[in-house]
Amino acid sequence: IEFGVTDLPALQTREPLVLDLAAGGHLYLAGSAQSGRSTALRTIAGSLATSCSPYDVHLYAIDCGANALLPLVPLPHCGAVITRDQIDRCERLLNALAAEVARRQQLLAEAGFASLAEQRAAVAATDRLPWMVLVLDRWEGFLASFENYDYGRLVESVLKLLREGSSVGLRAVFTGDRSGLTGRLSTVFERRLILRMADPNDYGYAGVQEKQVPASMPPGRVLEMTAPGSPLRESQIGLLSDDPSGTGQVAALQQIAKTCVTRYGRLPRRQRPIRVDELPVRVTYREAMTLDPDFHAPTALWALVGVGGDTLAPVGIDLLNEGPGFVVAGPTRSGRSTTLRTIVQSLLDPGVAGGLVPVVLVTP
Repeated sequence: IEFGVTDLPALQTREPLVLDLAAGGHLYLAGSAQSGRSTALRTIAGSLATSCSPYDVHLYAIDCGANALLPLVPLPHCGAVITRDQIDRCERLLNALAAEVARRQQLLAEAGFASLAEQRAAVAATDRLPWMVLVLDRWEGFLASFENYDYGRLVESVLKLLREGSSVGLRAVFTGDRSGLTGRLSTVFERRLILRMADPNDYGYAGVQEKQVPASMPPGRVLEMTAPGSPLRESQIGLLSDDPSGTGQVAALQQIAKTCVTRYGRLPRRQRPIRVDELPVRVTYREAMTLDPDFHAPTALWALVGVGGDTLAPVGIDLLNEGPGFVVAGPTRSGRSTTLRTIVQSLLDPGVAGGLVPVVLVTP
């Protein structure tokens, strides 16, 4: 996945700056505020969506910055974009990814594959497991939000996920400050790209000497030390359009999303990315029933109650198999009568029960 250009002055040439899902590992982009960290993630996501199909790559994002990753939501590759204040969704996403990693470990072991790259090279295209790319904007923000939550359990979950997920197709692209260049996080990232740092001494955490740093480091300019003693590689991360403003980059992402939706259409259920949808504050009957176009009521006495699930879908009660009684309990003005209206409406809906269910209302 190309997302920039690298200058090779010794060879008097340039080459693409790439993220190699098959042969590479996790990538950490270190830099200070306004150095181009969030823009780099949007460029990587846009390039990924342009060059890969949603059958081959699934994308998940945790945004602990200024919500710069929210425009990724319309991409058919994207399963979830979660902000730092959504603790429950963050935990659900990490648990879902951990479960998928465990499932893949078992599948690959039973088939005798050592890595996802081997599996994808050996099986038919329809049986290939997709790559999973987890992007996280501002690691320091993630630490500030979750380091003291439940004794740092979510931080531990991320570190375990990165350690165990690499061999089964999980690739992480994180941004942050110098905090990600030291400590336990630094041990799981094989590659580091260094943007402009606030303190010249911070470059030393990445093994870059201050005298090696160029005099000018515009936004998106990155330094990379490929091996100890090797020349420092200087690259420029690209933009998705000629307009460098935030609105211009968002517009470019939206256009990429529209093109991808037109090209790939609606993905089969088993090939969609893992969803961790946000529960709406308000939903109408019609909105609930149109969430899943493939939904069919299991029996004529199935009644809609609301919506729920990681992949937001209609949730109801099957009065034929789970009846004969069903109680909606709660205090005054909690939604009891509205719930009963929803249940009755679904029982009388010709599209759900055929409109043949007799309903008796007792309203003292």
